[in-house]
Amino acid sequence: MWIYEPRLEYLKNNHKISCPYLPALQARFSTAVLFFFSCILFGMRFMCKPFLCPSMLVILSCLGVVHALFMMGSSSTTATFGLVLGNIIWSFGFIFMMLWFYKYYAYYYRKIGENFYGWKACVYIQASLIFINAFVAIIWQLPNLDEIATSSLSCNVAGYQQLKIYFYNFDTHERALTEIVL
Repeated sequence: MWIYEPRLEYLKNNHKISCPYLPALQARFSTAVLFFFSCILFGMRFMCKPFLCPSMLVILSCLGVVHALFMMGSSSTTATFGLVLGNIIWSFGFIFMMLWFYKYYAYYYRKIGENFYGWKACVYIQASLIFINAFVAIIWQLPNLDEIATSSLSCNVAGYQQLKIYFYNFDTHERALTEIVL
């Protein structure tokens, strides 16, 4: 009887993989992916509301999807100084633009008696995801770009390159190794 036992190996061909600041880059990539999907859901929520089409908020959601792709690209190990700095500047501008549009539409819809309170959580969650991404870029990625750029070629922000899967046989007490190269 074989039982599946996954293990991630950080060694490849008996050489240690050097991935400095990889958890910070993975955190930036993860927040960018979460922001990407939240922009899609946020935009769909606006477009599907009957008798209401706040075009600037739909456009803002579309810009948010593009910005999420920009954040994913700047979280790579080969990102340049200009790309990361441009992402940080655009992130703070995007946060202020997003909060301003929300405040404008919230004021307008309160004036006509429409309920606009459910959007506040969506906007603040998106703003916090962008802020966390920019904060990690300022603290860890921007000062250490040279060290990150000289990391091993096997470093991958979205996951590890090699996955070793061990199967354990309880009858014979043996382990069988299966390697999957991603």
